Amino acid sequence: MKSFHVYLEPPAAVPERYVSDYPSDEQSRFRERFRPLAERYRRYRRVATWAMWPGFVFGLLFLARPSPPNPWILGPCLVSLAVCGGIAALSPLPKCPACHNRLDQGFGEFCPECGAQALERAKWLCNPKCAACARTMSRRKSGRHYRIRACTHCGVMLDEDGL
Repeated sequence: MKSFHVYLEPPAAVPERYVSDYPSDEQSRFRERFRPLAERYRRYRRVATWAMWPGFVFGLLFLARPSPPNPWILGPCLVSLAVCGGIAALSPLPKCPACHNRLDQGFGEFCPECGAQALERAKWLCNPKCAACARTMSRRKSGRHYRIRACTHCGVMLDEDGL
């Protein structure tokens, strides 16, 4: 018999220390430790984006032909989509080096854009919003529409460019 349990992510661990508890030299070490992880994440996303385009073009060629479509065109399309899926699976968001929570694991007290402790909780049918930078943290089918510069759980600034 199949299981019909709802599998939810485990809640984020409550950080032992917050950004105000770390001295500035330790915060800079966190940024230095996070830099190679962020660069690898960006590189994988860039490769996935470039691998998506041939699949899109060959898919259009496959669908746009008025005569019966050539099955050889479908092969590169499927390979391209498989490469994109594999890269997306291999490039999860890195964990925060300070509190070790996943960066996409819900929202804490801190804004992921500016790092301020001013993130207003989501209300019914509304997304969380930062009172400091006035940014709305929205997620749609096309992905998240905000950059992750700071950890939302402990507030440590991780990357100036953002993920």
